[in-house]
Amino acid sequence: MGMMNRFRKTVASPTNLPAAFLTVAALSLQWAPAAAAQQSEEPEGGIAIEEILVTAQKRTQSIQEVPVSVTAFDGNTIEDNGAVNLEDLSGIAPNVQISQMAIIPNVGSFTIRGINFTDPDPNADPKTGVSLDGVPLTRNNGVLMDTFDIDQVEVLRGPQGTLYGRNNLAGSVTLVSARPTEEFGGKAKATFGNHGQQIFRGVLNSGAVGTDGRFRAKVALSTRSYDGHSENTVTGTQLGAQEADGGRATFAYEGDRFDLTLIGDYVSDEFTGPAASNQWNDPYGVGADGDEYKVNQDVDGFSDFETWGLTLEANRELEVGTLTLVTGHRELEYHTFGDFDGWAGRAGRPQGFPLPPFSAFHIRRVADHDQQSVELRFVDSHSDRLDYVVGFFFLQEEFTQTNYQNTGFPPLPIFFPLEDPSKAPVLLSIGQESRSMAFFGQTDINLTDQMALVLGGRFTLDAETARSFSLGAAFPVGPFDVTVDYFDIAVDGRIAISEQQDFRGLLVAAGLRQGLTLADLQITADANGDGAIDAGDGETSKILNALDAAGVLDAADFAGAEDLATFGFFGNDFDTRTRGADLVASAGFELFGGDGEFAIAANYTATDVVHPGGLGATRLRQLEEGLPKWKGNASWRHRWGQWRTLLRLNFHGPYGEAHLDNGSLWIDAEGERTLDAEVGYEVGRGWELVAGAVNLLNNFPVQHAYQRVAGSKYPTTAPFGLSGGEYYLKVRYLW
Repeated sequence: MGMMNRFRKTVASPTNLPAAFLTVAALSLQWAPAAAAQQSEEPEGGIAIEEILVTAQKRTQSIQEVPVSVTAFDGNTIEDNGAVNLEDLSGIAPNVQISQMAIIPNVGSFTIRGINFTDPDPNADPKTGVSLDGVPLTRNNGVLMDTFDIDQVEVLRGPQGTLYGRNNLAGSVTLVSARPTEEFGGKAKATFGNHGQQIFRGVLNSGAVGTDGRFRAKVALSTRSYDGHSENTVTGTQLGAQEADGGRATFAYEGDRFDLTLIGDYVSDEFTGPAASNQWNDPYGVGADGDEYKVNQDVDGFSDFETWGLTLEANRELEVGTLTLVTGHRELEYHTFGDFDGWAGRAGRPQGFPLPPFSAFHIRRVADHDQQSVELRFVDSHSDRLDYVVGFFFLQEEFTQTNYQNTGFPPLPIFFPLEDPSKAPVLLSIGQESRSMAFFGQTDINLTDQMALVLGGRFTLDAETARSFSLGAAFPVGPFDVTVDYFDIAVDGRIAISEQQDFRGLLVAAGLRQGLTLADLQITADANGDGAIDAGDGETSKILNALDAAGVLDAADFAGAEDLATFGFFGNDFDTRTRGADLVASAGFELFGGDGEFAIAANYTATDVVHPGGLGATRLRQLEEGLPKWKGNASWRHRWGQWRTLLRLNFHGPYGEAHLDNGSLWIDAEGERTLDAEVGYEVGRGWELVAGAVNLLNNFPVQHAYQRVAGSKYPTTAPFGLSGGEYYLKVRYLW
């Protein structure tokens, strides 16, 4: 049986996010001696390396020849790893971490080569681009949708601005859905796991129909439910529960030198209890409740999203190359409501929220987004020595978001309806309409069989600029195929949110500079109990009115900010440099008459802020120490007759986290190791039984010292999650 080297990749090529049209030259080195190259043609011992085709450079190429650091997973690999969505692929690809944001579910947090992005607001541009069937998903909301009916996932590491645009500074994740097959058939799968997990998926292919069999169609459906893993003792609800449904219909036509594919997809996801309101956000921990799976919150919270899209792809083969059109329309509705203080304000319970006199802090967000995009490109494989792609891209999008905030003062909840998100007062509304277009081009010049020169550029305008250098090699070491990448990424004018600013403190300082006293600003008592009368004891509305009366400012200019305590802002005045290396090694073997593969993936990444600009000390430390410098995994795969096995050991090194973004509450988190396992047995006639576990040993991050200050029993950025082990049984049928 042939083995697929799933981690095999070539290395190289810097690209850019230019402020204007910029030509970039890069050198890619591939060392593959003749003996290694011949292995795939004349395999020894019955083990062959199957060719993997990728579209990382906007054209179909063998992964062995692409001068980009890319890891590709086919649909079988995704299923064999027990992956439900993109988050489940975190750590499998070198130097890649994917998770949902700790406080808001269904919002992606991607980290590639030390560059990350953790902001749920739609007005913030992500640093990792995600695309589905060639259409970019421009907002972070909803990008972690279920990966059902996916033919391939490609993870491109390092800046990909030349071919993919502005939001690809860290890298790109491309998803390609499965296309209709020429034969009639289908497959069905049922999965059952702990905490009531149930997943049912099915695919039906029409086969080739119509005149000369030129038409094909496919329908895929998926439904998933999960009962949750934490009980809210105040409401009796299980938090973490989820209901996700989706469908995709694909129609394809293949003519003479022309093909067309139309894809429609829909996903709905309902989540009970945003992530930060689950067991890890109970400030009183196991010691108070006796059970880490029980929490005490005023409200359960929820996070729901619904998204759908239409994609049209058309390819026309010309005498001199291939012309491709990809156009898409997507819409997204996102609604979340959460208990951000993470404790219940019932009588007799000590106050845990750090902003007295508030005892409840709930936020609701309602967002709508729609986009239309068009990409027209031309690809020419001119010769074995030269190929290129040139194209035009256009995007228009519109989004709105309204934030509502409840701030409760029990026992007077009637004025602040904590349990009814529809009655929460409006905090702010934001919206934007935008249009952008770009012209791009890139060419690979193969100087020799082992060396390629990459030239590319993109005409667009952006605030951030990146310079990337990457050098790598692929070579055999005994039975192992080894690839090594070194990368050096410099980012100037980097965009990030600032540290939280003390709004009341700034107002008080402005008044004091004008000769006012604390008494003039109606601050006369130690309201927060810290032993001093200071800005923290004031009320924003009273301070604003006092400053207005004194002629220092016009309170009308601050309408809507009467209860604002802190705020942050976006800036692009700091520079970073990220350096590191990726190592991937894999070897095929025979054991017990079956074929297997052993693989190791490891990486080291370090980020330095070379110009801090307006960054404060806490944000600077978060950027430099907030991610593990070392990460990796070792995996074993084996197939013997009707049996197949997977065993994977994951590890990450120590990292730091500013609890609640407060630099005085710094957490030095320890490294961690987790174990994943899966066993499958082909019963026969297309049936397969599978049992597996993600985080088999039920590991949790180490609890930190500040959990009794406010929430977050565990570091919320823990690379391998906060929910412990997940165990499942699957039944699959293919016909």
